[in-house]
Amino acid sequence: LLSNEKKEIFLYPWHFFKDHLKCTGEGTEQKWSLDYERFSPKKAYQHPNDGERYDFPPPRMMPRDFCNQEFETRRQTPPVERWVNYGQSMPEWLWDILILDEENSGNGGDESPRKKSKLQAKTPAQLEKEVKMWKRRSLQQHQKSKEAERKHNEEVEMLNQKFARMVSKEQKHKDEVEKLNEKFSSMVLSKDEVIERQRRENEELKKIIADLQKELKETKEELERCRKAKGKPLCFDDLFEGGILSKHVDAFTFFPTAEINDAFLELINFTDGSEGSFPVGDGLCENLRSYKDVSWAERKGEVSPPSMNPDSEKYQTRLKKINAGKARQKYELTWKDEFLAFSVYRRAGVTQDFVASLFGISQSQIHYIDRAWLQVMDTALQEMFPRPTRSQMLRNYPTRFIEADGHARCWLLLDAFEIFTQQSSNVNLSSATHSSYKGHSTAKFLGAVDPIGCPFKDSVTDGYPGKISDDKFTEKSSILRQVPFGGTSKVDKGFIVDNLGAHEG
Repeated sequence: LLSNEKKEIFLYPWHFFKDHLKCTGEGTEQKWSLDYERFSPKKAYQHPNDGERYDFPPPRMMPRDFCNQEFETRRQTPPVERWVNYGQSMPEWLWDILILDEENSGNGGDESPRKKSKLQAKTPAQLEKEVKMWKRRSLQQHQKSKEAERKHNEEVEMLNQKFARMVSKEQKHKDEVEKLNEKFSSMVLSKDEVIERQRRENEELKKIIADLQKELKETKEELERCRKAKGKPLCFDDLFEGGILSKHVDAFTFFPTAEINDAFLELINFTDGSEGSFPVGDGLCENLRSYKDVSWAERKGEVSPPSMNPDSEKYQTRLKKINAGKARQKYELTWKDEFLAFSVYRRAGVTQDFVASLFGISQSQIHYIDRAWLQVMDTALQEMFPRPTRSQMLRNYPTRFIEADGHARCWLLLDAFEIFTQQSSNVNLSSATHSSYKGHSTAKFLGAVDPIGCPFKDSVTDGYPGKISDDKFTEKSSILRQVPFGGTSKVDKGFIVDNLGAHEG
């Protein structure tokens, strides 16, 4: 409180400028009062801001300035010095916070008046919330860096151990050399014999040293390869021995080994040099056209697709454009890498974004790769599995069917399956695709296999709206015409196709 013996004035000191006050006492015993003795003449009180003089001490409109001026010399000790005073090392997360704070505060640490006013206007709760936020962020970044550092240290530790073994081996050789030298020195030999023996030993030692230096160089190169291999996208070569997927080939592809996958790709690529095959380097599966590159007119059948004749001018022009586009790209997947991406997406049941991150490409590229390879696999597998002949069927007919039916005329095992679709905004289409069995909009397909369980060409029909009944679907699809005259097919109780089967023979 401001106090004066002559005038009973009780005010807070921050209501006046500090130059017009005097302070007595220290610490909590401080007392502030107006300094009338130093400003006794009239108009002796000068306003620090506008410079005008007054007979009375002018009041301060911003008490906050007094607090900033008073506590400027009482700032807290910086965190680094405070931890040094305690004799402890500052935590790493606090270092991260100080670095972030220094980056956000600017180069020189001088803030604009507007920014200062915003910081001063924040409440302690807001400031505490920001500190907690930065602390959590720094802890998260610190944990990530620690994990990466741990893995790196493990690799370096393995190489250091290998290097230590090499050094130990070299030291062992040196010890053996010293023992031999001592043994030779104790022996009384002629001068020529000693020189010759030492020469041979020097040659052996030089050979050993050269081998160790070579091994050390290989170790350093291996360490450099390990460092560069971090973050490398997956490729088809990772399926072979020594690759990251070599022990999990059957989990990410449709075949158990990398060699079978490679043989299958060479088969459907059709570059074996036979009649009608493609030239090497531009097979059926290489340089596939992306779906986005197909025009609407071509999709509708109004325009014919480009010529696939290797000798045609259009084919050569298209091949040049493809090769030029590959040269401009930073990272280009080979056609076998695209097959691996397609296999991982379809076999492992993961999202397209996940597969894109594994192969270092965008999600849209995975979408186009999947669409193109679905067409390739559909065409290739249909050619590989044509409809079996009657003699082929009878040679492989299961005995359990003969025991159960008493004949060997069963040709198809037929059933329907449905997949979910989006519900249409069109009322008629939405009603046609709604399946009462699934309780959802679906598309229905008929699928058939022969008695040994193998599907073949044309054994799966096109899709129909999910509301269609099984017997009506069977009639419209004409799938029973796959059964030869006199043959039979097995269906479940939902298929009432006896009359249809008799009509088809």
